[in-house]
This record gives sequence, C-alpha cells and structure tokens, in this order.
Amino acid sequence: MGIAKPRALGVSPGASRRLKIRTERTPRAGGLFDSETIPLAVDLDGTLIKTDITWESLLALLKQNPFLIFRIPIWIVKGKAYLKQEIARRITLDVTRLPYNNEFLDFLRKEHDRGRILILTTASDSAVAERIADHLGIFAEVLASNGNRNLKGINKAKVLQEKFGYKGFDYAGNEAADLEVWARSHAAIVVNAPRRLIRQTKTKGCVTRVVTEKKDTLGALLRVIRPKHWIKNSLIFVPLITSQELTNFALVQQAIGAFVAFSLVASSVYLLNDLTDLYNDRRHHEKKNRPFASGELSLPSGLLMIPLFLFAGLCVSLILPRRFLLVLGGYFVLNVAYSLYLKRILLVDVLLLAIFYTLRVIGGSVATDIPLSNWLLVFSVFMFQSLAFAKRVSELQFLRDHEEESTRGRGYVCTDLEQLASLGAASGYIAVLVFTLYLDSPAVKELYSSTATLWIVCPLLLYWISRLWLMVHRRQVSEDPIVFVLKDKVSCFIGLAVVIALLVAG
Repeated sequence: MGIAKPRALGVSPGASRRLKIRTERTPRAGGLFDSETIPLAVDLDGTLIKTDITWESLLALLKQNPFLIFRIPIWIVKGKAYLKQEIARRITLDVTRLPYNNEFLDFLRKEHDRGRILILTTASDSAVAERIADHLGIFAEVLASNGNRNLKGINKAKVLQEKFGYKGFDYAGNEAADLEVWARSHAAIVVNAPRRLIRQTKTKGCVTRVVTEKKDTLGALLRVIRPKHWIKNSLIFVPLITSQELTNFALVQQAIGAFVAFSLVASSVYLLNDLTDLYNDRRHHEKKNRPFASGELSLPSGLLMIPLFLFAGLCVSLILPRRFLLVLGGYFVLNVAYSLYLKRILLVDVLLLAIFYTLRVIGGSVATDIPLSNWLLVFSVFMFQSLAFAKRVSELQFLRDHEEESTRGRGYVCTDLEQLASLGAASGYIAVLVFTLYLDSPAVKELYSSTATLWIVCPLLLYWISRLWLMVHRRQVSEDPIVFVLKDKVSCFIGLAVVIALLVAG
C-alpha cells in the first residue's frame, strides 16, 4: 500500500478533555536516538481509537440480526481470528465516525509528514483495519488478523520482529498484551494505559513517550445511567394523587419502591439504547458526546452494567405485588424490541414512547393496588403521545436547520415535520377533551365531593398544551419533553395548581 495523502479528521467541539504528553529521549547504544529511521507500529484498539473494533462490530451485528447470537459460540470454537472475520464480513462500520484519539493522531500525522514509516498493527480483522488506514491516509502498511491468525500479543511481536528485526521498530500500544511487543521493540509509546502497565513497560525497554488522558469515570457513569431522567418515573405517583391517597403512608412506601425499581430498570434500558445506537449517536450534534459513543466508557462495561441494573430493579420489585413484576418486565422487553428494531418503523416508535410513559402510570396503580380507571388510561395515552410527537418534531427541526433530509435510524423525513406537529397538537387537545368528558361521568362523583372545582383543570391543561407546542415551534424544547416539562417553571406551576384543584375537589 502506498502512502496516501492524509485526510482531515475533525475534532469534536464538545470535547473538553486534554491529553498530557510526556516525552523521554534516551540515546541509543553507540549513537544518538533517531526516530525518523525506525518504523513505528501503531496499535488500533484503545490506542489509535478509544474503543474496540471487535466489540463495535459485534454490537452492530446483533442489532442487524439478533438471531446471529446463536452462531457466535460456533465461531468462537474456531478461534478468535475466525470470529472477527465472520463478524467483519457481515457488517460495515462507519470508520469516519469512530472515536479517534485525536491528540495522539496529531502526533502520528506529524511523524508521517516528517517522513516516518507508520504501520497499523492490530488484532482487529484486516477488512476493518484497511478501511481505517484508507480513511486516515498516513499508514504505509496494515498488519492485522486475517481469519487464521489473531495478531495479538506474542503473535504480533513475532510478525513485527520477522519484518523489521529484533529492536528494529518502535511500537505504540495500550494494554498488557503489548508487553510482548514492547520487549522486542526499539522504543515504546504507551497510550492511555494504567500506571502499573507503564511501570512494567519501562522494565521491558525504552519508553520514549507516554500519552495519558484525564478521565472522569464516575461522571461518565452517571451520565450514561441518566439519573436526571429518573424524574420521569414520578408518573408512578399519579394514581395516588388522583385517588386522594397521598396521606396513606403504606401506599406511598409501595409507590416509592416502584419508583426505585423502575429507575434501575430504566437505566439498564438507557445503557442498551446507547450501545445499540452508537452509529446514529456519533452523527448527532449532542449525542456524539455520550460516554459510549465518544469512547469515554468501554463497550464491555456497558454490556456488564445492563444485567446488573436490571437484576437490581427486579430485586426491588420483589417487595411489591407480583403483577408489578409483569409490568416492569413488559416495559423492559418492549424497550429491547424498540432499541433493536421497532424505533425504525414510522409512527410505531411514537406510539411505543407513549406506551412507555403510560406503563409508569400502570406500574404505580399495580404497585399500590389502586384501580386505574379507563378514563385516566385513555387520557395518559393521548397526552403522552402528544409529548412523543413533540420529541420527534424537535429532532426534525434540528435536521432541517442543518439541511439534512431524514432522521438517522428512524422512518421520518424533514417534510413530515408539519404533519407530525399537527398530529401532536391534536393528540394533546384530545387528551383535554377526554378529561372534560370524564368530569361529566358518574365515576367522578364517587371520588370527588366538589366536581365543579375540577373544571378549573380544563383551562389549565388547554393553556399548558398550547404553550408547549408554541415552544416546540420556537425550537425551545430540545430535550426529552417529559424532562423539559418537569424542569420548566411554568409547567411545574400549572402542575401544582392541578394537584391543588384535585385535593380541594376531594
């Protein structure tokens, strides 16, 4: 492969982390150190990029066809190299959007411009490695796994030694498996490795450059499980409010348990969604900075946390009625189907979002054993569908502003914006109509002593839904509408007024 002209690779404007680069120059035996005459072999996973190609490819494969998970054990039996090849030939990763170590890449570009030979040397499959090399245009050659040989550890060390001779190359890596390579290299460049590994590397040979990245792992973990979105689970308390049972301490305890269980399971859902939507997140103006999309957290850690949060939520649900476990399980299963496939189907995704919100209300009813009226159920579906449409309209507004034609991973195009806005506003007004009809039903007189007071709620709801859609039209709703509503002062004031009206009427 010839040396191609390097292409520009953009750096995320939202990136705030900085790399600290320390260079240690050591004279060669019998002469001066001259890196320009020595080829530099560069590892891919965790070194050139902040993620792992094999895990990226595996997630893309399972999203494309979940049933292939049953073939993976067969491929593993035939060897890691065979596994990587089988996965690579079935999917195509967008190598232009991978989370590159941009500052380290800048160093490599400078070395390339000085005339140094760079070799991409990776355990990832050669098909993906070749595309990355073509994209960057700075590598003279690619050495990678080929289906028969897994180019990692001692195998990588032997190949490089056979090609360049003992101590005839420098090597940049990041993990313990690279110690075998560093032991045979002329000099070592250590990238984003633990301190212990750096010390071990120095015992193997000459460390000339250490690249370390300041990470906020705890902050990244908190962002990925999204505790601020747990506020949506406050919908669980709706049955308590509408049934005038807020003073019943035992039922409030049950509702709090349901809130905790839903929050834990919701976090497992957020993790799953982020892992299955890496491609689309990296093309989004804000979502590209999510911990998995940006490479701040490893993909295996996310796969591990999904069952942990799910199990924790199920354990909490054991103190609640068994029917609540069915609601919680249904919520998780529907979200899995949504993440893997259903969110790509036109309008089905909006209906499912409304169902997810409504399931929280149903969960509150089941957990407290408070019967849920059909009126409240229908009102919830229409109201939450209006909010789901608001979310899609906001996304299409952004795409239109940036002259893009369609959503990524969804079934919408920008010309749908006005129609979706009409559907959303109509759903909101139908919800208010349902509430109005409810006020004239016999069910109201069984719960409330002063039904006339409840009519105050109608103009409040009409004002709120009209204001919400005006704000959507003005592009002032840029996040999850439920989160926006719970953070919006006017919405909170109206919500408080509605609760007071319900309490007074009771």
